[in-house]
Amino acid sequence: MAARVWRSSVKDALLNKFKFRGEIVPRRLSTVSDATAVGGAPKVPHSSKKGRFLTGAMIGLAIAGGAYVSTVDEATYCGWLFKATRIINPFFALLDAEFAHRLAVSAAAHGFVPREKRPDPEILGLEVWGRKFTNPLGLAAGFDKNAEAVESLLGLGFGFVEVGSVTPMPQEGNPKPRIFRLRKEG
Repeated sequence: MAARVWRSSVKDALLNKFKFRGEIVPRRLSTVSDATAVGGAPKVPHSSKKGRFLTGAMIGLAIAGGAYVSTVDEATYCGWLFKATRIINPFFALLDAEFAHRLAVSAAAHGFVPREKRPDPEILGLEVWGRKFTNPLGLAAGFDKNAEAVESLLGLGFGFVEVGSVTPMPQEGNPKPRIFRLRKEG
């Protein structure tokens, strides 16, 4: 009993609810609220009709959105991701080019890039020196020097991806800034 009184006093003091008005008021040691002690049920604030309507509408939209997304094919979903990257990409122009490059490699390494699911049209296919490629667009060596994001880069839709650096022995990199933007060329 004394421990409960001490705990509630400390709790009140910590929450700044204890206010001294010059007289000591004995605390009630009952766990029953005043509304229940008088004979009524505890009073619960009544939420407004507008609040209930908005809550119901949000829950309904979440359920409907989840049902729609669950029925959408992967090509449509990937299309949404590509559209989102078109909106976000201009903001990368505000970043330092070296930092934007590191950010892009890190995003690809963690799988935060869209994955192209649609097959390349056969007319794009070509054969070079006995190797067949699904399309002529590729990613050259140097973008992912440490081969951190191989799987994600392959999923972007390139016909070929060359990862790592192409040197027989380790060597120092080029002096900074190694990456820059050609703003006038657009």
